[in-house]
Amino acid sequence: MLVPFDVLIYLMTLGQRTDVSSMMRTCRTLYSAGMPSLLSFDIRFYDYQRFAAFCSFVNVDAPTRSRFLRKIWLNTDHLAQASGTRTLGHILSILQHAAQLHRLSIDTINEERAGPLDPCLIEAFSSLTSIKDLSILSCITKDTAKVLKSLQSASITKVHICFQREHFSLNHDGPWTDEDNIDPILLLQKYRSSLEILKLYWFIFPPSPHHGIYYPRLTELMITDDCIPLSLELLVYSFPNLRILRIVDLDDFELDFDFDSDTVSDGKECRQANILSQVQMRWESLEYVSSEMLCLYSLGLCCKVNHLRLRLPGYNNTANLSYTTDVLSMTQPTRLSIDIQLSSDRTELIQTQLYHVVDYHGLTHLLIQVDFCPEDSEADYNIPGVLDDIIAALPPLRYMTHLSIRLEYGFCNTDIRAFLSTVLEREHQNIATRAMEAAPALRYIVVHSVHAGHSVWQVTRNDGDASLLEKLTGEAAQKISSEPELRSQWQA
Repeated sequence: MLVPFDVLIYLMTLGQRTDVSSMMRTCRTLYSAGMPSLLSFDIRFYDYQRFAAFCSFVNVDAPTRSRFLRKIWLNTDHLAQASGTRTLGHILSILQHAAQLHRLSIDTINEERAGPLDPCLIEAFSSLTSIKDLSILSCITKDTAKVLKSLQSASITKVHICFQREHFSLNHDGPWTDEDNIDPILLLQKYRSSLEILKLYWFIFPPSPHHGIYYPRLTELMITDDCIPLSLELLVYSFPNLRILRIVDLDDFELDFDFDSDTVSDGKECRQANILSQVQMRWESLEYVSSEMLCLYSLGLCCKVNHLRLRLPGYNNTANLSYTTDVLSMTQPTRLSIDIQLSSDRTELIQTQLYHVVDYHGLTHLLIQVDFCPEDSEADYNIPGVLDDIIAALPPLRYMTHLSIRLEYGFCNTDIRAFLSTVLEREHQNIATRAMEAAPALRYIVVHSVHAGHSVWQVTRNDGDASLLEKLTGEAAQKISSEPELRSQWQA
């Protein structure tokens, strides 16, 4: 039985890379049929010799094979090593013919070996006109900035750039100076008509907007908290149609600063300036915002946020608790996810923090994630007391229909792990029952503990009759637990 060649090509797309490679070794027909699939996988090499061999393989028929490339990751160490060798010529030929390359990632693994890029290589990137997803990771140098400027693709919709200034001195091209223009608003302006998603790490925004430079299609922005305090006027002007804002804590949630300290005394001033600026221009609403609470407080955001995800500080004082109240009153979320980090000797702090959260009554969805962060593996916790505090905080939330309680643990000893895998598993139904009784409108409950899995419960309320609690399984449970508002911080 003869199989049409186009059917063979389609069948190849259903296999894994190793399966395709094995089939291609059986005969010339499958070798030809498998080439498009083999080269359409994500191309990524950490070893220079394998990278050079791949370039040589593609260059055998560069006009044909290069057009099958879809996603490629390039290491600047390898690009620098290729300078002056035949591999450089292979790379130039591949870039010239890669007409269907959609995702380009440029990374630096070893900054000490990442020398300057060959000028011909920088120029060759200008032939890539179909890039939609661009990432420059580890650090951005003068050479990679030139690559950004040389790209001619008019369809770039997603950009991820890591500036990481502390590594610049290791690059042979020299560090950035104060005179160098690394303002991301200016650096990316040639993509402003197409850009939809922007992620920036370790960068510096200008203090005020650039007149006439804005990104009308951009709806999702991820920035790191090292840019705080930040001018909200700049964000609103530059990204007028933003829907999703993520402020990422790069210090692994260790940025528990206090606005009363001298080191962040400008935080309140920045907040007041941002609030005043929104009288003239502001977003009408945002679909999703995630941030460490004190960063968001300094931003002074004054618009409706449908889904707000906050990490609360690991300590309490009067000022910090009032910040929570202020943020909720100014953003008015209907869906709230909070992450509370507790050390073994401060579990009592969850009560006052939650009471300031439920002081805002308009929530329909609430996720409470408690991260227990022990100072050592032998730390002990008052876990029942934490659960009591969570349940006790629920009655004021009379409109809440969805609740997720997640208990996460770092290092824990054998006794704690045994407790989690047995007691908490049996306690899931008890937790769900108590939550059902405490929250009058509750319909769905997700209970998760890291060593005991998760369970999903549905509440059926009948007038005049007792409420019924039913455990959901299969697709019904998956549908509820996969809702963005009920997933953990790391899954969202």
